[in-house]
Amino acid sequence: MTALLQRPVQWLRLLALASLALNLFLGAMLIADRHHGPTLPEGPLVERVLARANRVLPEEDAQRMRDAFAVRDARFAALQTGLETASRRVRALVGAERIDVGALRQAVDEARASRRLIGDLIEDTVLATIPDLSVDGRRRLAAAGGG
Repeated sequence: MTALLQRPVQWLRLLALASLALNLFLGAMLIADRHHGPTLPEGPLVERVLARANRVLPEEDAQRMRDAFAVRDARFAALQTGLETASRRVRALVGAERIDVGALRQAVDEARASRRLIGDLIEDTVLATIPDLSVDGRRRLAAAGGG
């Protein structure tokens, strides 16, 4: 008889633990959402960086940033095309009936290298533009955080 009375207690403990775990997970998601702020729009990384600059910077500084990126537009377009090609290859290999791990690893490495090249060019462009920004623009950029 005692064993029967203990089973509901065990189920209640398990249910309470599951509820606590779910609440902790949802709370962590809410905190992360507030901490990281609004998500960036989807699309090529350059477009996301410029969208953020448009939100954060005063108009004149945002225009300076857009101009700096426009000068390098052909290079960004070529790198973006390379990234999209590498990403399509990764998706095709992942979706294949048989997985070729070696080819998949090579494709992922190529996609990673493409992202790195785009990231390096973005960083170089931003670093070259920062001295031309107003003090207010630089402070807003610093306050916006991210990286």
